[in-house]
Amino acid sequence: MPETVQLLQAFQHELMQHQQRAVLLCPHGYRLPLDQQTPLVLDDQADDRYAMHRYRDYLGANNSLVVLNFQHSIHADALAALAGTVTAGGLLIINLPQHVTAFTERLLRLAEHFTLVIQVSHASALRQAYQRLSQRPISVPLAPTFPTPMQQQIMTAMLNQPECLHLLMADRGRGKSTTLGAALAQYSGPERLIVTAPKRSQVNGLLQQANGRAEFIAWERLLELPSTAIRLVIDEAAGLPIHILQQLCQRFKVWGLATTVEGYEGCGRGFVIRFLTWLGQQQQYVQHQLEQPLRWRAPDDCEEWLERLLCMRDKPTSEQWQDGYHWLHASQLRDEQLQQVMQLLLEAHYQSSPNDLRLLLDDERQKLLILCQQGALVGLVWLAQEGPVPAHLHSAIVAGNRRPAGDLLPQALAYNWQQSEPLQWRWWRIVRIAITAGCRRNGHGSALLARIRELAWQHQIDALGSSFGAAPDVLSFWQTNQFELVHRGHKRQMASGYINAMVALGCSEIVQQSIAQRVLPLSSHD
Repeated sequence: MPETVQLLQAFQHELMQHQQRAVLLCPHGYRLPLDQQTPLVLDDQADDRYAMHRYRDYLGANNSLVVLNFQHSIHADALAALAGTVTAGGLLIINLPQHVTAFTERLLRLAEHFTLVIQVSHASALRQAYQRLSQRPISVPLAPTFPTPMQQQIMTAMLNQPECLHLLMADRGRGKSTTLGAALAQYSGPERLIVTAPKRSQVNGLLQQANGRAEFIAWERLLELPSTAIRLVIDEAAGLPIHILQQLCQRFKVWGLATTVEGYEGCGRGFVIRFLTWLGQQQQYVQHQLEQPLRWRAPDDCEEWLERLLCMRDKPTSEQWQDGYHWLHASQLRDEQLQQVMQLLLEAHYQSSPNDLRLLLDDERQKLLILCQQGALVGLVWLAQEGPVPAHLHSAIVAGNRRPAGDLLPQALAYNWQQSEPLQWRWWRIVRIAITAGCRRNGHGSALLARIRELAWQHQIDALGSSFGAAPDVLSFWQTNQFELVHRGHKRQMASGYINAMVALGCSEIVQQSIAQRVLPLSSHD
């Protein structure tokens, strides 16, 4: 057996003694040899079930070894989600891309603050880490037995209050699913017990804990069933579109609803703000919180490193901003400023995720306009530069035969209008507008858009635009700011529950005239 493989095994044994986990970062093409144990290996170049974008398929698992092969770029959502499946004694091995980016530099720089997040470019680095860990005194408390006092408290509340909706919120690895499963196993009522989630694989542990008392039904099929005599439990709720959750809560007797809210499930904190506001208007619910990690011992270097890297935690900061507008790239921000920007994006939009951070840091075509008052962040606009698209692609795009990555607005409009004109323009697509909670409804969003129009004229941009789920108030906001509705979809977006809309505003007279010919009337549903 190769020496490095033996060293990895010894290192994992030592980790288990300490009930800890470790992250091994492999830059510059260095790759660790693996033994015959079966790791979970995902690759951003794969096109099968181990493709990186399939990471949600594995959220319900417990793993002792996870390997993420990032050859092109780092998938930050997959990194955050799959790290949470690694148990005590486990390793998360991250094979980094060859090229160094601002996000990769941040990842490596923050790793230096954590003993068990280790950069491994040769075997000696792993040996040194093993020696440091083996010299630590082992003072591990007994592993918590199931159920913990808090889990028992939640199960008792659920069984004593069967008519209430019980909401379980916690970070990954805290035992939400096992708590729900154990409550289902003890329930003795007459209803049919059903569990749903974004994917069945995410609730395998829950169903096992339920001991045969519950069955899984996909939410799509569930919405077609009669709603009577069913008691429903929803797991990984933030991974479902909010409008689907609303339908489930309106149609069925929902007994338990569990969600992870670190920001990478698809909705994050925006889910909590929007969904819980709606839920409180519909019915009473009991909220429970699980704090103690069960898969590993706290404090945990892996979890704390990811929280800092991906700005997933809302942390107080003393960072003072200079008042006024700031037009910049995210890589120009200091760490505390970047933390504030990402927290605002996570709170203000239900689809924000850690991948946004990677994109903002690594893509030069992504820009930020930030507004600050009295030393504090008030709001921001995130925009993406799009177009012009190379002329040799125009006919294929208009015909619908090609859709290269990026350039969302010019390609979509060229196809829908059956005209190549939008492909020739320089666009700024507004990806997000976010205003801090205490400053909303005060005209700051409109002021930011007015400033964007000034900057667009200075940079000789042909058109501004945006694409979004056409909630009536959102569409009204854009039209109040002189953007025209130029495309309306036919199907509801899975994420927002609204049809997709595209708005545009010409920055030159010739583009204004072209857009004016494509303006759509408001429908009765707008």
